[in-house]
Amino acid sequence: MKTINYSILCALLCTSVLVGCKQNDEPTEPSKPEPTPEPTTILGTWSLQTHNGQSVYTNDRTIITYAEGGNKWFSLAKYIPDFGMTWRNKAYATYKCENDSMEEVFDGTTYFGNIAMPNNDLLSVHMTKSISKKGTESVVDDTYDYKRVSNALHYEDIIIGVWEGVEMTGPETYGDANHRFEYKTMDASGYLHFVYMSKNDQGEWVPDPTNTNNIYNVHGDWLATTWIQNGENHYEWWDITELNDTIMKWGAVREDATTHQSFTTTFKLRRVTE
Repeated sequence: MKTINYSILCALLCTSVLVGCKQNDEPTEPSKPEPTPEPTTILGTWSLQTHNGQSVYTNDRTIITYAEGGNKWFSLAKYIPDFGMTWRNKAYATYKCENDSMEEVFDGTTYFGNIAMPNNDLLSVHMTKSISKKGTESVVDDTYDYKRVSNALHYEDIIIGVWEGVEMTGPETYGDANHRFEYKTMDASGYLHFVYMSKNDQGEWVPDPTNTNNIYNVHGDWLATTWIQNGENHYEWWDITELNDTIMKWGAVREDATTHQSFTTTFKLRRVTE
């Protein structure tokens, strides 16, 4: 499996302000300064949108966070037939750049490429070469386009608690509507677990006994979940479109396994406080 990689670009742009006078030196109001462009910086969190010009389904999303000091974290949860599940929860890498060239090191392999930022909200990474920790060099030609995630600060904290599904549009996925989810804090093993609940015959909310090993990950505005139901592995990914103390909304663009056509599903949940 290819590892998605990225780097940094920082540029500060300024405009000058010219104030002029009439030839007769009569005082005039100073001209309004032109707006100063926002500085472009790779620092922050980004969500993968396209790969080699093709839109990426929510299930194939990758989220990356670039921090100061050349530190980077990325998350992905992708199922590959005949390979299995690749689950990265804020995996650590390092990066550096010079002009538009980038270099990144992850798990002993160094990756090279070029980056472009047409504005502060868009990032394009073109991978050109990798050198493994054993010295093997490979030529690659992959372009990844990202958008900045600017509205998802601390989603991993806000999601903690119990939520009840109240509305779903589009094809229903795993019958999530009218169920409850309890998202827990990280346990001693370093995993984030959730409890999937449904009503019993007495109308009480209880954990679904058919669901085990429920694990989730929140990075930026992206939610990944995996669980075992009746002995089978299941995976579900969502883009968090809204999250506050009372309401959480999800959206996802997926591919139908039979027709290979894309479809969109949305899900609304409310926080349970009683």
